[in-house]
Amino acid sequence: MSRQAKRAAHSSVERRYRENLNIRILELRDGLANASKADSLNLVSASASSSCKKADVLDDVLNYISQSQDEKTAMKNEINFLMMRIKILEDLILKQKNGMKMF
Repeated sequence: MSRQAKRAAHSSVERRYRENLNIRILELRDGLANASKADSLNLVSASASSSCKKADVLDDVLNYISQSQDEKTAMKNEINFLMMRIKILEDLILKQKNGMKMF
């Protein structure tokens, strides 16, 4: 295979790679825009035109993931707090049924 043929083959492979990567980034941007609508997030990549910067899309994705992780942690903490409250109330009910003073 000649040097030009190798270069052309390599260029073709690289072009397909870039095209596929660009498609995936656009899909990621669109998916993030749909997911964030309910969360009322202001995304740089969602407000831009279809020629937004890839770095903006990746920044938005990282911010969204970080925010989602923070919300998940807050929800877990709230669940644990509510489970503790339920346990306390169940104990109070049992004490009351058994005729014990609550205070």
